[in-house]
Amino acid sequence: MNEQLKERIKKISIAGRFAIALRILEIELPKYPAFQQSPTSKILISKLKEFTNSMTVDIWMEETNRITPATVLEDEGRYDAEYFADFLKEEDFNEFYKQYKALPERFLSAIDYTIWLGQAHIYVGIPGYSEETYEYLLDVIELTAVDNLPEIIARYEFSSFEEFHGRGNRFNYDEV
Repeated sequence: MNEQLKERIKKISIAGRFAIALRILEIELPKYPAFQQSPTSKILISKLKEFTNSMTVDIWMEETNRITPATVLEDEGRYDAEYFADFLKEEDFNEFYKQYKALPERFLSAIDYTIWLGQAHIYVGIPGYSEETYEYLLDVIELTAVDNLPEIIARYEFSSFEEFHGRGNRFNYDEV
């Protein structure tokens, strides 16, 4: 990726960066048809879309923590009822585990980085241009093979890092 694109990303809010990463995941999904057509994929994408319009990002974080590949694949897919029960039934957890086990590590990492990008700085101030979320987005880009990256970046440049202390104003992901 060229330096000009990197500089454009630095000017985009965390919500905008998250939307870029999510859009990249959606573009990559057809490479994994079994996952794309599964209820698991629909739950994941639906939950991720909530981020850009959420008023309660801390609740969004708690819920997405339970469906990250890193969490679901931990402990060889052992369901911890105390941790998961208020958000994910055991049969749904098992389906997430099965679907994630069938995906390549690169795509699983891209999902994790996207979620972590959204979870960064939830309880603390945002230093500088948020190097942490910037790096997560660069990781997602590196792990995937998106052809139209400049167009995707342009789509979310309206969400400026100058808005709402770097987080950006809320927007409906599906309407952009």
